Amino acid sequence: MTRFPDEIAEQTLQAMPDAVIAVNSLGHIQFMNTHAEELTGYSSNELLEKSIETLIPASQRAAHAQRRSQFHGAPTPRTMSARGDLQLLRKDGEILQVDISLSPIEGHADGIVLSAIRDVSEWERKSREEILLADIGVVAGNERDIEKVYEVLDSSLPRLIKFDRLVITAKIPDTNLVERVYVSGQSAPGEGIGTRVLAPDDSEILPGSQRNTTLTGSPDEVPFLLNGLQPWVQVPLGDPDSPSGYLDLRGSSKDAFSGKDLLFLARVANQISPALENARFYAQAHGEARERVVLSEISRIITSTSDMENVYRLTADQIHELVPFDRLVVSTIDQSRNLVTDRFVAGHYVPDGGAGSIYPLDKSATGELIQDLRSRSFNHLELEEMESRYVELEARRKAGLKSLVVAPLIWDDEAIGILILRSFSENAYGEPEAAIVLKIANQISGAVANAELVRRLEKEVAIQEALADISRSIISSRDIAEVIPEVVRAIKRLMPVDRLVISDVDEDKSVCGLRWSWGENDGPLAPDRMVPIAGTVTELAFRRGKTTVIEPEMVRKVLERNHKTPDADVNGDLNSWICAPLFAGKKGIGALHIRARDQNAYLDQHVQIVEMIGAQIAGAIANAQAHAQALESERVRIEVEAEKREMELLEKQRSNFLSTVSHELKTPLTSLVAFADILARNRDSTMNSRQLQQIQVMQRSARRLDLLINDLLDVSRLDAGTFTLTKSEFETSLLLTEIQAIFEPILEQCDQSLDVPGVAGPIWINADRDRVVQLITNLASNSSKYSLPGTKIRLALEIENGSLAITVSDSGIGMDEDTLENLFTPFYRSSDEHTQSQPGTGLGMVIVKSIVDLHDGTLSISSDQGVGTTIKVLLPHCSSSPSDEYLKSVGNEPKAKPVRSRLE
Repeated sequence: MTRFPDEIAEQTLQAMPDAVIAVNSLGHIQFMNTHAEELTGYSSNELLEKSIETLIPASQRAAHAQRRSQFHGAPTPRTMSARGDLQLLRKDGEILQVDISLSPIEGHADGIVLSAIRDVSEWERKSREEILLADIGVVAGNERDIEKVYEVLDSSLPRLIKFDRLVITAKIPDTNLVERVYVSGQSAPGEGIGTRVLAPDDSEILPGSQRNTTLTGSPDEVPFLLNGLQPWVQVPLGDPDSPSGYLDLRGSSKDAFSGKDLLFLARVANQISPALENARFYAQAHGEARERVVLSEISRIITSTSDMENVYRLTADQIHELVPFDRLVVSTIDQSRNLVTDRFVAGHYVPDGGAGSIYPLDKSATGELIQDLRSRSFNHLELEEMESRYVELEARRKAGLKSLVVAPLIWDDEAIGILILRSFSENAYGEPEAAIVLKIANQISGAVANAELVRRLEKEVAIQEALADISRSIISSRDIAEVIPEVVRAIKRLMPVDRLVISDVDEDKSVCGLRWSWGENDGPLAPDRMVPIAGTVTELAFRRGKTTVIEPEMVRKVLERNHKTPDADVNGDLNSWICAPLFAGKKGIGALHIRARDQNAYLDQHVQIVEMIGAQIAGAIANAQAHAQALESERVRIEVEAEKREMELLEKQRSNFLSTVSHELKTPLTSLVAFADILARNRDSTMNSRQLQQIQVMQRSARRLDLLINDLLDVSRLDAGTFTLTKSEFETSLLLTEIQAIFEPILEQCDQSLDVPGVAGPIWINADRDRVVQLITNLASNSSKYSLPGTKIRLALEIENGSLAITVSDSGIGMDEDTLENLFTPFYRSSDEHTQSQPGTGLGMVIVKSIVDLHDGTLSISSDQGVGTTIKVLLPHCSSSPSDEYLKSVGNEPKAKPVRSRLE
């Protein structure tokens, strides 16, 4: 068999401009020139002796095998037709449109046929591109409806480029945003017509294997990545350096787009850009016309009614025509009082964000938004950053409102309010919307300023009327409880209130208590029950000395303690709290507590209102307390006077009784004592010793009875004011000696002794000698009674700073605190068993104290139980020598009067 090709033939075939493949009658490849290797992607060694069907797409292999069999039956030359209806399958899987010429080699035993193959796919593509561009150009040049251009583009492009999603975006002037104006194909959540995204920096192909581009990780990319639309081709519309928009295609298969696709799309973009530009200009003109109509209608609305609620509602409808929104808020600002009030809210509901909400300006986002007095728009990233800094925006963030545009309401070069629009769409607003919203804000600012002025005047009138109503109620009633309903009605007209409490405060005792309450959850604390003020809200307000809005943290702490105080007997649903301390002059007399369910319900304006109401209530409480105190004082005075008269009557009756009984007893007792003394002499010696002892018992009993009667007479004289002194000057040392002589036999009977230390010299005093004797004998007698056998009673007299110091001490049973406290109470006797066993009237120390007081002296007692008692008396007008007057009266011969003890 002759070799094919020989060296000369191979050189010839390699020099041919087309790809050449030689095939035998069995369809096996015998030769490929280098052009064929480039066209198929195979090397000659890979295909030699392989079937030619390897290069035929699977769908055409059966037909090709049949045509090849027919051809080899009568092989004839065949030239290329450039019809492009034949296809070749490359090694990389790409299918090429080709044309083929066939040339049989005559006389060769293997039936060799040469196939010259030419790639006609590029020509075919260019032909279809030109036809498609012509079709788009005709529509773009003649059709005013840009939507028709979009539809032709959407239906024509798939003939050349396979894609899953087509998007056309338009650049928003003066922003870095583009808006989707046409979307076709596979959808992604939140990526439909009208949505806005950041404009790209340039155009590029993004195959799935190259996701490390500048757009990787962009939030705008996430929906597409999740849906498998990774390959992306994008071209600018209009001037590449300043495009008016972009044409985007996305595919789901790997390497969906080629460089040829990008070049063709650039030609398509140039074809439709003029139509898009015309449409943009038309839309801009239409928008400006619509803007003028809307602003004119807003002016008409403002001038047609004074009902601001209606103005806000109708204006919101007009705004939606120009700037679509999902939530609109009109807020007013009172910079002098640091307040922001949401006057009107339309659209999506947000918790804690309805009309009437009030919050501090300096702690809100509003304060930041009005600083430069200009309108602003925020995309979702900028909005998230601002929301993270303001607690009140938390509910807006959770609601999913992702875009914001605001404009201040300016009057007299000052922000008096703010107009806020929000949208669920990301990047919904840019500079154009901000400019429109600012125009609308300027349009309504005057009406808002006038409405706020009227509202402020009405508020001031309402406050004055409420205060006048409270004043009238206070004047007409002295009972503060009757005033409370009027106070509640007045406060409800001016501020939120769900509970009102008025508490009493006693600053001296540091206690407070519930006085009156109204509203939710009247707690368990009963009126008039006073509890410690420490740790209460009342204490906090008094410490600050002014009406105070209680912070939520303080409310929480008070509720956690849960003590039964006037400001803690409430449930946790009352979140706002304001407390006003009530003063009468500088004295704290109570506190006014007002509470509400809403959080942050009380602001500076409410503090001022509560201060004024608190001042009125404080006056009413002070007057009521003064009236009550006057009534109580009068009642006490009447009771005291009645009690005094009754006591005086009883005292008089007692004194009369004592005097009568004493005198009635004194006369027969004197006779008994006299006859007992006579009998005791036993002159006839007719009585034996036993009878004499019995008479001595009679004498001792008579003396004790005489002592009791004398004490009763003395007390009676004290009550009657007839207990007087008969003063004289005398020397006490002789008196002391005589008393010692008298007491010694009496003490011997008790196995006791009297210790009388020596006196340094004479002691003279001007006093009632008999009463001094009575004083000493009473003290010595008491010491003897309450001392045990074998003990000593010490009696000492001395001069101390011009006074006679009489000291009587013992080592007896002593006295407890109760006995010491009641020692000078008439008829009082200690409950001690030893004391009760001793005879006595409980009058001795009363008489001693009276004698001391009549002498202008002093008496001191020290006593320890089980140790003993010491009583010291100081009587003034004492010296070591007699006075000149005394010496003259006795002729220079001092005389001492014999002493007789009252115990004899």
